[in-house]
Amino acid sequence: MKKSLKKLIVTSLFSSFVVIFTYIKISIPIGENLSMIHLGNVMCLLSGLILGPFYGGLASGIGSFIFDLLNPQYFFTALISLVFKFLMAFVCGAIFNSKLQKLKLLLATLMGSLVYIFLHELKLFIFNKYFLKFNIELNLFLLGKSLIISIFNAVLSIVFSIIIYKFIHKKIPNLN
Repeated sequence: MKKSLKKLIVTSLFSSFVVIFTYIKISIPIGENLSMIHLGNVMCLLSGLILGPFYGGLASGIGSFIFDLLNPQYFFTALISLVFKFLMAFVCGAIFNSKLQKLKLLLATLMGSLVYIFLHELKLFIFNKYFLKFNIELNLFLLGKSLIISIFNAVLSIVFSIIIYKFIHKKIPNLN
């Protein structure tokens, strides 16, 4: 089987893993918005580590996009999730495939997660300020609550993606 076909198949597989693992969640209301702690980001980071920046980004973005389309409360954020999760896995994969040697697995997952946290908080700030017309105090309070959840989610994603990667990376053919 050609390497490009294998990469496409594994990309599709990881995209479906992102959807499935995002359903393993705890939903948390934050003001008018809904946040969640979930395992989908574990698969987003693993996509970047295993498939590299572009295909990992595709798997992550498409899987998150599909999850959002299947859920009424997230339906309108599907395109945003596509871009944000693509960038999360892209940054993770780009750093992991770079020439860095020491701590590149930790750095890759950390930076991928930080990119997503920043984009998520920025989206929430803009939505609260311009669409919901929240004052700055309420907006900052809600951002603080969201940031705590996002950091917890990032730590969970980093730890589990590194552990899973350590177990499976030698069993998967080189797709980069």
